[in-house]
Amino acid sequence: INSMMCGAIFNSLEQIDASLDQLSKSLEQISESLDQIGENLEQISESLEQIDASLDQISESLEQISESLEQISKSLDQISKSLDQISKSLDQISRTVDQISKSLDQISRTVDQISKSLDQI
Repeated sequence: INSMMCGAIFNSLEQIDASLDQLSKSLEQISESLDQIGENLEQISESLEQIDASLDQISESLEQISESLEQISKSLDQISKSLDQISKSLDQISRTVDQISKSLDQISRTVDQISKSLDQI
C-alpha cells in the first residue's frame, strides 16, 4: 500500500509538475502578448501625437485661410465702394456732357440766326 501510495503521489506530483510547466509556458505567452500590446500602444500613442500635430497645423492653416478670406471680403467691399463711386462720377460726367451738348446746340442755333441775319443785311 505504501508503494502504491508513493506511486500515486509520484504520478500526482508529475502531473502537478507538468501542469506547472504548462502554466509557466502560458504565463510566458501572456507576458509576451502583454509586451506586444505595450509596443502596439506605444505605436498608437506616437501615431496619435502625429495626428494631433497634424490637426494643429490644419487648425492654424484654417485660421490663416479665415483671416485671408476676411481680408478678401474687405477688399471686395472696398472695390464695390470704388465702383459705386466711379459709377456716380460717370453719371456726373454724362450729365455734364449732355449739358455741354445742349449748350453747343444752343450756340449753333444762335450762330445760325446770326448768319441768317447777316445774310439779310
